[in-house]
Formats: sequence, C-alpha cells, structure tokens
Amino acid sequence: MEIKQANQNNIKDAVRLSTEVFNSSFLNTSIMKEEQFSYKNIRLLYDGKKLVSMACVLPREIYIDGIKVKAAGIAGVATAPDERGKGYAAIITRDAVEFTKKEGYPLTYLNPYKTSYYRQFGYSPVMFPFKVIDLAHKLKIEHGYAIKKADPMKKNIIRIMAQIHAEFCADKTGPVARSMNTWELGCKYIKKEGKEEGIGITPAYIAYKGKKARGYLLMGPVNHIAQNTLKISELCYLHGHEEAANALASKALEYVKQKGLDKIYYDNGNGIEIKGSRKPLKKEINSYITPKYIRMYRSGNFEEFKRILIPLVLKRLKESGIKGVFDIKRTEKNMQGNISFYNDKKIIAKTDEGTLMKMVLGIKYKTDGSSEIIKTAFPMLKPLYMDFDFL
Repeated sequence: MEIKQANQNNIKDAVRLSTEVFNSSFLNTSIMKEEQFSYKNIRLLYDGKKLVSMACVLPREIYIDGIKVKAAGIAGVATAPDERGKGYAAIITRDAVEFTKKEGYPLTYLNPYKTSYYRQFGYSPVMFPFKVIDLAHKLKIEHGYAIKKADPMKKNIIRIMAQIHAEFCADKTGPVARSMNTWELGCKYIKKEGKEEGIGITPAYIAYKGKKARGYLLMGPVNHIAQNTLKISELCYLHGHEEAANALASKALEYVKQKGLDKIYYDNGNGIEIKGSRKPLKKEINSYITPKYIRMYRSGNFEEFKRILIPLVLKRLKESGIKGVFDIKRTEKNMQGNISFYNDKKIIAKTDEGTLMKMVLGIKYKTDGSSEIIKTAFPMLKPLYMDFDFL
C-alpha cells in the first residue's frame, strides 16, 4: 500500500473513482477549478497500480469570534466498491487528518454520512440550535424593506451577499467564508448535477432599504430524507437592520406556501430571532438532525489553534479583571484529544476535544472542574451554522 498526493497524471484515477462512487463529477467540474486548489490536497491510496481509496482536503476559512481562521474540510472520501471492508477508508482519512496538521490548518471539519465512523479520527458532532416558523404565523410587520428575488449565480449578487456576510460575521463564530470563485463553482455544479439541495435550486432574496442592500436570505431543503421540508440556510444582515430578518422570513414563508408546505426551519444560534418562531417538536428534530447533516469538528494543528485562541481568551480575561497566564494543552490517544486548561500553571478544568469545539463554536457545554475563568474565557458567542459552503 502506498499513499500519494495527486498530480497531473494520477488525478485521472481520482476523477474516475469519485465519479464511480458518488455518481458525480464534483472533483473535476468544481473542486479542481477552485482558486485554492492544489494537487497535494487530493490524497490517494494505491495498492500496486490500482487506486483503492481517496480523500480531498479543501482549504476554507471559518470565523472564530469574528476572526477568519484557516480551516480544512475533508470531503470526497471514496473507496473502490470491490475493495471495501479492508480498512482503506480509515487509512486515507488518517492521512488526511495528519496532512492538515502538517499544513498548519488550525481546524478541520466534515459533513459525515455516519457520525459514529468519524469519531475514531477525533471528530465530534456539533449541532447548532434551530427553530421553526409555522405558515399559520403571519409576519405582519411594518418593516420598510423592499424584498427582491435574486439569482445567486450572478457575480454582482454574489458580491453583495459576500459583503453583507462579512459584516454580519464580524463578531460571530461558526460561519464558513467562501471565495466568490468557490461559490460560483458550487452553484454551477449543483445545477448541472440536478441535486436535491443547494444554492441555485431554491431562491435567494435580498432586502433593500433605499437603494442599498441590507440583508439576504438563501433557502434549501432540510435533508434528503425529509424532502418535503425547507430551511432558511443563510440569513445575514447589516448592523442596525435586524428587522430585515423578519422581512426576509415573510418572503420565505410566501415561497413555502407556494410549494404547498406548512413550515420552515432555520438555524438561529444566538444571533437571529425571527418573530413568531418556536422550538421544534421531537419529530421535527428527528427529521432535521440526521447523521449526514451534523457537522463534525476537530483541531488540525493544535499549536496553531492555540495561537488563535489564547489571545482571544486573554482579552476576555483582561476585560473581566482576571489575572494569570492562561494555557490550553492537548494530549492525544488514538486520535482522540483530551484537553486541560491551566491558569498560572495550575489545572483549572479538563474536558475532551469535542467539548472544546463546542466551547469555541459557541454551543452550550459542560466541563469538569468548571470555573469562573472558563466561563469568562468561553462565553456563549453568536454562532450561525451555514451549510452552503460547498464542502
């Protein structure tokens, strides 16, 4: 067995394998055309001259407390149908994780088909909270915004949304930042392949006040299982224009009604609260949260991760009048990370890496030996999960 990085010759093997396994041309029609594409990011496992398994490492950026951080998405893990059950997927996934460490990516994430499988590689699920708006709820709001339908594939529309997205995320943690090139390629791919989800399939709306765009909304199906449900997949607005969220949601409900449906879902975190929304019922949770649609996170290069986190933590501690030298250490066993928090070289709390991901991403968490220092260091931020980053 030999692991290789792709090159101009063997990339043809990768295209054939990914097309065979996924019945999709995403590798050569989208990923290979991204501005950040590099052959070394396509990891290939050979048995002799035969490509038996592969994985793609996709360079991305993710917001942590409003700061853009390098992240790596792992996608396109594929094993030849006649070579399955031999542990090849595990070999190539471990290689991809180690590759992200060597390349210095502080954070990695993936959208798994089976969450239990990826736990062995140190990934932990992070599910952001969501709410439901019923069609029966009428958003009769004097909002003063003009809502216009937009084509999310047009460059001027992409530019407008990118600008709003960047300002909206300035104090938040969680959203993935895409380049315009990646966005456009994702749109074209999804339309070309006739997928059941994604940008370009359901409409985009932009909220204007005067002649300036103040917010936008994107929609999409919840998942492949519950194809009769829709969600607000992205909702961003400029500071001081929170009411644009309700104006945009009212337009989304009109679209829901046209489709003959009775409700719409949205990821709300702590940043967006649409009037008239409610907590989901158990059956709605079961249809919305499926293993494939839970994003999983882990650190890549932990020292780089610390380099970003420690200054943010120290800033919060200083603002709260807490003194001391704060530090985070990680020990790894079988790719599972255990985390210890220190202040003035004394351990103040311990937890696992999955919980650390929740702490960083602004999700509710519990830690052993929780202290005032930890609560100050990792307050609830304003997370917003966005699924149209085209992982």
